[in-house]
Amino acid sequence: MRRFRVEPPPHHKALSTSRREMERDGDASMIGSKEAFLAQTSNAGFPVDISVIDAAMLPSAGFAPAAPGSRPTARFGGLPHLALGAEWPMRGPLPHAAAFGEWIGGSRDPDASALANWASPAPFRFLCEYDLAAAREAFASRAEPAGWPLPDQGRLSFFWEPLSGSFGQSRQNGLVIWTRDPVDGLASVEPPAELVGSPGLALPMVLPERAAQLVPGWSIDPTVGERLLELADAQRWSESENEALGDWLEANELDQSDWLGHSLLGHEIALQSPPRYAAASEEAGLLDVPVEWDSLEFDDPRADGWLLLLQIGLPHATSGAFDEGFLYFLIRQEHAARGAFESAYAIYQQT
Repeated sequence: MRRFRVEPPPHHKALSTSRREMERDGDASMIGSKEAFLAQTSNAGFPVDISVIDAAMLPSAGFAPAAPGSRPTARFGGLPHLALGAEWPMRGPLPHAAAFGEWIGGSRDPDASALANWASPAPFRFLCEYDLAAAREAFASRAEPAGWPLPDQGRLSFFWEPLSGSFGQSRQNGLVIWTRDPVDGLASVEPPAELVGSPGLALPMVLPERAAQLVPGWSIDPTVGERLLELADAQRWSESENEALGDWLEANELDQSDWLGHSLLGHEIALQSPPRYAAASEEAGLLDVPVEWDSLEFDDPRADGWLLLLQIGLPHATSGAFDEGFLYFLIRQEHAARGAFESAYAIYQQT
């Protein structure tokens, strides 16, 4: 299967970054103004049809640190806020434990805790929640409100089981909960004491809490962005063109102080193959046994029609407990439209 692993030159970070650097520093591609970006790209002299770039851009939303005194519209870590009476969510036993044991014992050092975890129920870790009304507002500033693909109210809470989730792509490794209750109908859910010491790749049961704000932006198809970077690196520029290119790069450089590297909707930034191919493969039953990976052909139509509910950079979200990797929560568009968030898939990738 084709893999997107093109590494741009160090000074070309406007659209795509070194994957390791992106994970380490929380730097990822999101563009603030589509009109300004297209104008700057045209002025920089790229030999490419601007309409192609325009068509490759999708509205997105990112996460910035919450300003002091403001009302956060998203949170990473801490305790989940769920409906009154809710219990800490658990993942059930995963299928094919014997096949997994054979695979993990034959291809790498046997890991008894991983095998035991695979065959038994395990607690999720809470990673993030965001307010849907705030996300819709950010989206509406970049696109027609009628195109909003998620519910208008409530909040989405994202959970992941890190030990099995690091090895497989099963729907059971992740959980998305849509909570529609008003704020006064929510409560912080504490993990039961007996779960606090559960194994999970050294990931604590409760992660440090960080408040965030949703910010609007645009994402660009990575294949188009990487092509622009290749053109920028290969073309012989005149002095005036070189100055225009420098302006373009500088204008689209990300301000890391205002950007946490997580996003929703728009294009995924893949560290390996496009994550929607793994989700579609799992949905088609092609990833049930852990030795089978990325089984869809590159042009398989089953990889179309997915929404990115959340792309989360694990180094920031876990306060460094994971030193690399992205987690992608993907869902079929029609499932999101009817609020069936239990059908979302959690796809983990690392370099």
